[in-house]
Amino acid sequence: MSKLTVFNHIPKTAGSTIRGILALNYSGNIFEFSGDINQYSEFINSPEQRSDKYTLIHGHVPFGIHNNLTYSPDTICFTYLRDPISRLISEYVFSIKPHQGLHNLVLGKKLSIHSFINADKPWLNNPYIKFLSGNHPGNVIECSHDDLLAQSKKYIDDEFLLFGITEFFDESILLLAKKLGWKPPVYIMKNVASHKLGGTDVLNLLPDSLVNLLEKRLESDYVLYNYAISVLKHEISNQPPSYWSALEELREIKERLHVHYNNKKHSIYSIENGVDNEVTAALTDCNKINAYLHSG
Repeated sequence: MSKLTVFNHIPKTAGSTIRGILALNYSGNIFEFSGDINQYSEFINSPEQRSDKYTLIHGHVPFGIHNNLTYSPDTICFTYLRDPISRLISEYVFSIKPHQGLHNLVLGKKLSIHSFINADKPWLNNPYIKFLSGNHPGNVIECSHDDLLAQSKKYIDDEFLLFGITEFFDESILLLAKKLGWKPPVYIMKNVASHKLGGTDVLNLLPDSLVNLLEKRLESDYVLYNYAISVLKHEISNQPPSYWSALEELREIKERLHVHYNNKKHSIYSIENGVDNEVTAALTDCNKINAYLHSG
């Protein structure tokens, strides 16, 4: 692939699963951002890193990182969005695990969900409009939310190849595979952050007052999220019949792999760590997917 691909991964939007798909399609010089503000600052201030010829840049990095390179590659950007409240609650659930997410905040201060929601942390306050307008949430941002939202919507229209939606993961990933010339996007869900703790769906236990507070606080992110959904639906409405056949086959293969790996001793398998016989078989048993991916 001669173009530079950039995946702007917003935390808890199925990015770890996408990373496994990227591993099947990219090699060469790849740079991954962890989300740490110091790493981000070091990159944009390092002539050596900025001059490297990358095939893929991905991770927790805001839109526009390619504009900091010392050369001007032909760049394709994509990202995924998720229902903002769902994403935030998953962030909390994930952070209860040691050494994961915002664990220092949640475990160190023994925060309840209510306290977590009210914590003054930039990743929790409309991260979409910050991230996708080209601003790292860890930096001080002086623009208003209205300005950040307007800039983000402009980038959706003018700069991003596609906005995937986590709630429509399969529909989105199939479109991306065609647009980016990928192999069939066979995958195994990895690092899935649900809303469940002790078997209980935390999201369903939030009081209405807290949900209303979140909807108001995340209002700008919801506007962007709903706009991205409308863009995705428009894209899907223009797909040929082969898209739906491919989508059906993708889900059949995904279910087959899910059953296969659930029967193994280890609970998490990542395609990026090696392709075994079952995955190899799945990749070669994608007639309908390949027909769609290679259609005109």
